[in-house]
Amino acid sequence: MINRITLLLFIGLAWGQSTTIAVFDLENNGLKDSEVRILTDRLQSELVKVGGYTVVERKKIEKVFEEQRFQMSGCVEECLIEIGMLLGAKEIVIGSAGRFGSTYTISARLVNATTGEMIRSSDFDSEGDISILLKSGMFRVASELTGRALPPQLTGKRANNNRGKGTLYIASYPSSADVWVDGYKIEGKTPLTIPELDTGTHTLQLVKDDYELTQTVFVKADQINKVDEVLGLSRGDLNVFSTPDRASVSIDGISIKGVTPLTVNGVYVGQRTVKITKEGYGSHEAQINIKKNETNQYSADLDKTAILTVAVNIRGAKIEISKMNDPDFEGITDNKITASLGKRIWVTQQIDLSAGEYLLFISKDGYKTNRQNFSIISGEDKSIKIDLELLTGSIIVDDKYPSGTVVKLFWNGSEKRSGNASDNINWKVKPQTYRLIIRCPGYLTLKRDIRVIGNGKITISAPLESNEWVLKEIKSLRMKRNVSFVFAGVIAGTGQYLRSLADKQYTDYQVARSDAGELRDQIETNDSLAPIFFGAGGVSLGLPLYYHSKIGTLTKMLSE
Repeated sequence: MINRITLLLFIGLAWGQSTTIAVFDLENNGLKDSEVRILTDRLQSELVKVGGYTVVERKKIEKVFEEQRFQMSGCVEECLIEIGMLLGAKEIVIGSAGRFGSTYTISARLVNATTGEMIRSSDFDSEGDISILLKSGMFRVASELTGRALPPQLTGKRANNNRGKGTLYIASYPSSADVWVDGYKIEGKTPLTIPELDTGTHTLQLVKDDYELTQTVFVKADQINKVDEVLGLSRGDLNVFSTPDRASVSIDGISIKGVTPLTVNGVYVGQRTVKITKEGYGSHEAQINIKKNETNQYSADLDKTAILTVAVNIRGAKIEISKMNDPDFEGITDNKITASLGKRIWVTQQIDLSAGEYLLFISKDGYKTNRQNFSIISGEDKSIKIDLELLTGSIIVDDKYPSGTVVKLFWNGSEKRSGNASDNINWKVKPQTYRLIIRCPGYLTLKRDIRVIGNGKITISAPLESNEWVLKEIKSLRMKRNVSFVFAGVIAGTGQYLRSLADKQYTDYQVARSDAGELRDQIETNDSLAPIFFGAGGVSLGLPLYYHSKIGTLTKMLSE
């Protein structure tokens, strides 16, 4: 009897003792080191939750590696078994975490630290979202490695559940999306109905090509729980490198915080415009195809900016630069040339350019446009000096003017040129508006406003009117004025006469007897004709007034 009790006590003590287990860092197959470390820590935490295991702390594992002068990353399975024994572990967990295409995967093995035999293994895959490995994957791996039963709603087994079960109906846009619940792939595509799910919170993941969604849903018992979601564009990470480093980065026009080398997380998949800039270097722009759930990489060699110094002899000149054989080059236009050097005005402007072949235009109103090709290499300091040529127009005066004719040219009230018409005048002047005055004794002065354009030519050949001709013209105009004035007066006088006659006839009409009808007709006729003659007389006065105005103008011209 005593022996039987002793045996039962021994079995109870043995059963109550926990198994020491060492969890080594998972082998990294394409993930970030920080991600692998987080997954390993979560696996340790899940094993502690299982119960019945004493999990060796990470610090103790690292200390043994340091004492044994081993490197954890280079330690193979035999080495890890040896380290496990040194830690006093009966079992060890080894495995790997990685990515294959858009699928994240974990493979883990529970190994006897004494015999090296594999006790159990577990594999878990997640489509497109590494967070599923953390939220659901490590729970499943810990459950399978320790032999703990998985939730029946995910294994397809029926079991009693005091909380009850519910149905989950899932629809998505776009449709035909693959479905994962708590990290487990569900057969079928959206729209999809999943019956017999335990009540409570579940992690739902939908994936369709480059679109996906991950969220938690709460399933209520004994009812259909509906989920109808629009999938978002998938994302990937982008590592950006540049030579030299410490360059700024923008993606699709949005500036990214930090400088190269730089990891940009959560970049939408598809074609993205990446621009890399650094002071003193030409900007670099490229189209990059971002793939989902991958760490994409792009590197660029920046060319040191070349400096072009343009010196022009005229203020306010316009500089235009276009890059040859580069349709994407936006061009450079600069109108702010204000500095000057030396005694003669030489205006300079410095422009940063990338290496290449360029076409330079320098222009200013009134000057001939200067055009030239130039090439510049990375880091070069190039100078171009341009002397813009003034555009001129010609003023030619006919030499057939009378002897003694003097020609003068004015601009803004100031005399610019003067000469005799007989000297074959051919003045070269700047493009602008001038006042030209031609005088000759015995002739009227000729005044003209003329606008000269670049490379244009204006010939002056208008005749001068002699004073004698003007006097004759004045005499003729006076005669015409007087005759037309008398004519207008006669017409207006006729109207007045008809008005007076109508008034007299109206007086007679008031006392008339037998001839009253005849008088009434005469009154009506005269009343209707009187205003017509008055109007015609008024209009006729315009002609003598016109002649009088011309006489005044000619008289003034004679006096000048």
